[in-house]
Amino acid sequence: MPGTQRRFHPRLIEQLAQSPHRFEFFQAVRLLLAYQKRFPASHTDDLLGQTIRFRNSVSLGFPPSEIEAMEIEWETAEKSGIDVAGVEGDTVNAIGEPRFQPFRRVTITPAFIGLTGPLGVLPRHYTQHVAEREIYHRDTATRSFLDIFTSRAVTLFYQSWLKYRLHFQYEADRKNHFLPLILNLSGLRQHQSTVKQEADGIADESFAYYVAALRERPRSPQWCARVIADYFQTKASIEQFSGQWLALPMREQTQLGVANSVLGDSGFCGDRVWVRDTAIRLELGPLRRREFDELLPGNAGARKLTQLLRVLLGITFESEVRLTLDARDIFPIQLSAAADCQLGWSSWMAPCIPHRDARDTTYRISYDA
Repeated sequence: MPGTQRRFHPRLIEQLAQSPHRFEFFQAVRLLLAYQKRFPASHTDDLLGQTIRFRNSVSLGFPPSEIEAMEIEWETAEKSGIDVAGVEGDTVNAIGEPRFQPFRRVTITPAFIGLTGPLGVLPRHYTQHVAEREIYHRDTATRSFLDIFTSRAVTLFYQSWLKYRLHFQYEADRKNHFLPLILNLSGLRQHQSTVKQEADGIADESFAYYVAALRERPRSPQWCARVIADYFQTKASIEQFSGQWLALPMREQTQLGVANSVLGDSGFCGDRVWVRDTAIRLELGPLRRREFDELLPGNAGARKLTQLLRVLLGITFESEVRLTLDARDIFPIQLSAAADCQLGWSSWMAPCIPHRDARDTTYRISYDA
């Protein structure tokens, strides 16, 4: 199976230039756009309609394919500014044009749409008149005039075809156009540095994948648990109203004769209060040792979990995370340089290997910062 980062071979464009009738119209335009966008000097906004133009057909024969003809004018190495000396293989293709060079202009003659031709919207005698002017009088003015309207119409036709095929939009411009639109459905925005985001946290594409769940209001604990379980590929469950102790600042504590001393109203006994509706308990597992270590505080998995919980629950809830380690990965503690044991997290004073999973590793996630 080919890799996802395979190279775009220019011989495919050569085949398109030599035998355009072997390609479908939409496939040919997509290949040309994808090839030209690989060159930094090309202006992608002006490709369709300016660099890639469409002409009317002057043939009255039955069209054997969607594309009747195609002409490609290549940029020279001096104008494109691309050094092909270090490129592997020949720098000249089978039709005598330079490889690995952008094209200056592409002219496509579609056989299924236009003002003239076998399927043109104008009466047949218009096609006969245009063909006669070209063949016998060497006059292309009439056809060029009609091409102004046809090129614009075919360009809009292709853009309308592309508009409702989201997978092709994602293929063409996934970072700058398609991805922000999907993230907007969930109320998120694209991060400024995608490279940093993918290295330190959850990629924007992952949030776009769960956009249907993220746009739910309100989000049920079952929805949140399913998203977390799917992302980390493990079992997950959320317990609501687990509760937590909140520390009271000095100005809110009860001080006899000073403040907050009304019995049954503002009086509290102590410097903290139990609040049940501001915390949840998330249980993950059973986990194998590698996944368990990744989700410990300070590791990459824990940072991703914190980010995902913040998006799902907001900043008003604190989360108590309980990790369950698979019994097959619980071993007695060994004091050695090779042993990866953390006191209170991943080490147990067990004389023998237990026969049940360990569920005593917990830590809290808060958003005070």
